[in-house]
Order: sequence, then structure tokens, then C-alpha cells
Amino acid sequence: MGDDRDFDEVETQRTGVAARPQSITAPSKDPLLRPVPLSKNRHRPEDDISIHPSSQVETSLAEDLPMRPAINAFKQVKHPKRTLDDLPPEIQDAIIGHLSGSLHSAASGGSFETNGARNWNMVMRHPRRRQLSDLALVSRVWRDLVQQRLYRHIKVKGTKTDLDRCGDWFLLHDHLQDYVRHVDVWVPVWEMRPETAVGMESSSPPRGVSLQQRTTQFTWHENMGRTHENSIAQAYQLSSQNATLEEILQCAKALFPLAYVLTIEGGHCKRPPRIQHFREYRKPRPHASKSPVPSGESSSRLDPEILSLRLQQTGTVQHLPEHRNITTLVLKGAWNIIRTDSDFHLLSFALPNLREWQCNYAKPKAEAYQAMCQIFRYFPPTIVHLNISLEGLHAKGPTSVEKWRSVYPTHHICLDIGRICPQLESLAYTGRVCFCLFQNALKYGKESRDPCRLKSIDLNVRNCCRDANDMFNDGTGINNWNFITCFEKLVEHGISALRMYQQLSFLRIRFIDLDSPAPLLNPYFQLHNCNCTGIWNEKILSLLYETRLAAAFEEDLSQDLAMDVRRGGSDGRELKTRPKSIKVASYREYANMVGWA
Repeated sequence: MGDDRDFDEVETQRTGVAARPQSITAPSKDPLLRPVPLSKNRHRPEDDISIHPSSQVETSLAEDLPMRPAINAFKQVKHPKRTLDDLPPEIQDAIIGHLSGSLHSAASGGSFETNGARNWNMVMRHPRRRQLSDLALVSRVWRDLVQQRLYRHIKVKGTKTDLDRCGDWFLLHDHLQDYVRHVDVWVPVWEMRPETAVGMESSSPPRGVSLQQRTTQFTWHENMGRTHENSIAQAYQLSSQNATLEEILQCAKALFPLAYVLTIEGGHCKRPPRIQHFREYRKPRPHASKSPVPSGESSSRLDPEILSLRLQQTGTVQHLPEHRNITTLVLKGAWNIIRTDSDFHLLSFALPNLREWQCNYAKPKAEAYQAMCQIFRYFPPTIVHLNISLEGLHAKGPTSVEKWRSVYPTHHICLDIGRICPQLESLAYTGRVCFCLFQNALKYGKESRDPCRLKSIDLNVRNCCRDANDMFNDGTGINNWNFITCFEKLVEHGISALRMYQQLSFLRIRFIDLDSPAPLLNPYFQLHNCNCTGIWNEKILSLLYETRLAAAFEEDLSQDLAMDVRRGGSDGRELKTRPKSIKVASYREYANMVGWA
């Protein structure tokens, strides 16, 4: 130990640095090296790191002779200024998407809802507020990104004048034509009378008076020069300047070759005017036979030549302009567009690559049921997504038995829909339906050579098909046991069809009645993947065990739901949510309690 201490002293005298550091744990006797006690505010100005200005740094570097050439070379190089356009296009698209919505691909399967249907009003519709439109003025890159969203879905009034204006605009700005993917044409039902319109343009009403107030209170006549009270019905008339289907398709084909969604809205009113197919109609040739389908051939795999023969036999000799890029056709107010099967086949010939068809009738009509039955018997094989509404949900009641009696013997639409199920991937239907739909779907699924691809079925039951001769068994509602029995049978056959349609992952059958004493207790059944909700009985449970072993109800079925609708719920308590399991026998108990409807 003594040798080590002498060695340390020699090294310290020779180098001036202690050979060994002192222990940091031992308290120092030097008052300047004593530890500083901790205070509440530990920050002191002298502890901050001093930051020198850049000018001082450059001056100090300039004094260093070896660094002068590098500094001069750095100053001589001109660095370009960074702008917004230097960002990657993915980041710029994400910024615009955060402000006005992402630019999703409507052709992808991700745009489908759970039930397989698409809402084309929202898929490619983006905000058109002025603040968002002004983003196109930021840069050229942003202009393209914003215009892609603004013109992705356009809506055009279906009159000859407005179609001409649309053509003038897009011919003047031809770079916008490639952005259009959805063409939405709404054909007006009403128009203002000429004398009313001229008088209103020539007059100067007081500021703040709306068009409806001006039309309701006053009508300006050119020959009288004075005002008098009149009603809206006298100020308007049925539209007489509407465009034809030929002009609508010609406009879509010439201006928007990349569009793949076409929506035509025909409107609705009492005795509505039908949209004409052609401006000049040629006299049809007489037809010899009524059915061009060869015996033993499936109508869902018809050859185009047979469909062409069908058009000739129904008297249609003209053809609409062909748009091969349209894959989705949406018809609203379809009674003004399709009243016979030849009307649809005329459109299907003009759209040879059609894959999705949505058709909505505002009011139930027996002729619409007959037309749909004929259409499904000669259905184009390219269509795999079908959404048909023959009775709108806003109607107060279902189709009466008088209308159904004239249709049911020769046109049972359930059989015709079941015939085309093997070729479909999604089916959504609103109207009268019964178990025959699934019975025929199972039959033709076994006969089909191609594998069944049906993935989703969504049925909105307005009524169930029953004996047309029995007028007293055609009612609906939770207090009508005959209707509940038919609904129960429909669900049972729907579950039985799962044997053939193994890819079917979504099955929903529901009855909507807003006038019900308890709307939340309306019968329904839903199968989503392996989760079941809705009505059940012993047969439904056994069929689920046979067809989908992993399927089960979400709630415990041991607790029965005792209905007391007169108090607004179950078990005397107010029902705020729809029950996830309802035993079918509960409806019979309620029907016996309040009396059958």
C-alpha cells in the first residue's frame, strides 16, 4: 500500500493530473466541491447551453483557414426552394382526402354494404362547398386531385336543353371528361307553364320572396299585365321537354367513355309521363310467336341472339346507343322507365357488360310484377348483383289482395327470382315474397353446372304470398297469426337453402311496419357469418344445426319474451331496443290476447 501511494504522488508531480480519481461517495472537505442542495426550481440560467448566432459561427469558421474553400463552395451552390409540389403524390392525396373525402375505388368490393348492396348516392359523392372547391387554386397538383372528386359524380337534368348545355361545358373543358365515373340523370315530371315562366321573368317581385311563395300567391300573365291569385297546380304542367333514353345514352357515350355507373331517375306522380325511348319511333314489325326460348334451355343462360329475337317479337326494332363501359345501372321511379320486359331488354342490349342492376318502384303496381316476372325469365347472364324494390317502404300498406289475385296465377315472382339465384352474388328484394323463392333456388342450384356464388340475401317482406281466393287471410302485422306462420315458413326454407349455398354469409329476412303498436317487435331473422338474431323455434334450431353447425343465437334462448305490446314493451317494461331473440309462439299468445287482425 505504501508503494502505491508513493507511485501516485510521483505521477501527480510529473503530469499535474491525479493518477487515480477520488471516490465520489466520500464527502469532500473543500467547501467549493460540496454537493449543492436540491431546490424546488432546479433551472438556473448558467446551466443553459449557450447557442451562438449563425453569423458568429460563420465568422469563427471563416477564421479557420482550412475551412475557407468548403464554406465558399457551399455559398456558391444555389439550393432550390421547396414547394408543396415536392411532396410525394400519396401524401398530397391523403391531405385532400382528409379534407374532402378519400377517393375510394367504386369498382372494388370494399364499397359494398354488409348486405351486398351499394348506395351509389354516397360512394362517389364528395362535398361541393366553396371552401373545398377553392383548394383547386393552391397548385396544379391539387387542382387535379380536387377536380377528380368534384366531377367523379355528376348530376344532369334530363331535358334536351340541359343535355346540350352539359355537352357544351365538357367539350369546352375536355380534360374533365376523364374524371367522370358516375352519370346521374334525373328526368323532371313537372315544368312551369310557359305563360307563368315568362311573366315571372318579366316582373320584379319584392326581395326575399321565394319562388314557391311567388307561384302560390301570384301568377304573372303576359297578356293581362296584372296579378291574381292562383295555385301551384295551375302554375305547373307535365314536362314536355324531356330527353329520350337514346339521347341520354348518346350523351353518356360521347362525353363520358370512362363512366361505369349510370343512374336514371324517372320521378313519380299521379299518371306520370313515360320516358320515350326514341325521338322518332318506327313502326314495329309483326311477331309470329310469343316464346323464343327453346324447350329444355335455362332462361338464365340465354344467348344474345335469342334475346334479340325476343325484342323483335315484342315489336322493338330500334336499338339504343351502346355503352360497353357501364357496369351498374340504377333506375329510380322505374315505372316511368320500365313497364314491360321489352323496355328492360332494350336497355340491357345497350349495356352488354352490365353486372349490377338496381330498380326501385315508388308504388306497388300489378303490371310491374308482371314485367319483372318476364324479365327474370329472360335474364341477362352477366348480372350478378340484383336489387329490386317493387313496393317502396314509404307506402302505408302492402299490395291489396285484389291486385294480387290478377297476377298470382300466371306470374309468381318468387319462382322466377329463385330461378336466377345460382348466377347471383347478392340479392336484395322488397315486396311480396314466400318460401317458394328458396324452394326454387335450391332446385335450380342443384341443376346448375356452375358453382353457386350467392353471398348475401336481404329480403324486405311487405307481405307473404297466400291463397289469392282467400281475401280474409291477406293481412299483415304482429297480431296476424296467419302472416306470422307464413313468415316463419319463409325463414325455415331460407335456412334450408344454406345446404346448397355454402358461400352465403349474410341472410336477412325482415318485416317493417311503422304503424305497428310495437315496431321493435316486428318479426325478423338475420344470419351474419355465424351469429343469429330474430325469431326462432325448435325447427329453426335443428335446421341451423344441420346446415351451419357453428351458427348460434347471440342471446340465451331459455328466457322467453312475454309480449305486452299494449304497454309498449315486454314484461310490462318499455322496450327501447329490438330483442335479439323472439320465440315464434309469443306472437300466437299475443294474437290470442288482442284478437287476430
